Amino acid sequence: MPWLAAFFLYALAEMALAAWVASLTSWLVVIGLFAAGAVLGIIVMRDAGSTAGTQLRQSVSDRAVASGDISSSGLKFLAGGLLFIPGFLTDVAGLTLLIPGVRRWGHRLGSLWVTRRVPPLFTNQSGRVVKSTVVNPDEPQATGTDTTDSDNKKPRPPITDGRG
Repeated sequence: MPWLAAFFLYALAEMALAAWVASLTSWLVVIGLFAAGAVLGIIVMRDAGSTAGTQLRQSVSDRAVASGDISSSGLKFLAGGLLFIPGFLTDVAGLTLLIPGVRRWGHRLGSLWVTRRVPPLFTNQSGRVVKSTVVNPDEPQATGTDTTDSDNKKPRPPITDGRG
C-alpha cells in the first residue's frame, strides 16, 4: 500500500511541476520538453543497449566473466528509460544517472543490495553451502562407478529436476 501512495504522490508532483513550468512559459513548451526528453531517452537506451551487447559478445568470445561495464550500461539504459517517461522529475533523475560518477555510485549501491537480497548460488534452503562436484564434459569419466546406495545396496533413483 505505501508504494501506491508513493506513486500517487509522484504523479501529483509531476503534474504540479508541469503546470508550474507551463505557467512560466506555455503548455507548448512543456509538451516540447517532454517530446525532447522522450527522443533523448530513446537515443540513450539505444546506445546503452548496443554498448552492453558489444561488451557481452566480447566477454563471451574471450570466455571471460562480464565486467562492471555491463552494469554501467544497464544504469545508462535505466537513465534513458527515465528520460523517455514524460515528466520533469524523471528527466532530472535520468540526466543525473548519465553522470559517470553517479553511475559508479549506483553500481556499488546496486551490488550491495543484490548481495544482501539474493541468496548465494549453490546453497540449499537452509542457507548452507551444498557440497557438489563439478563435472567437465570434455574429460573422460571413470568407468565402473558405483551406482548403488552404499547403505542399502539398492540402485539409486535417477536425479530429476523435480518436474515429474
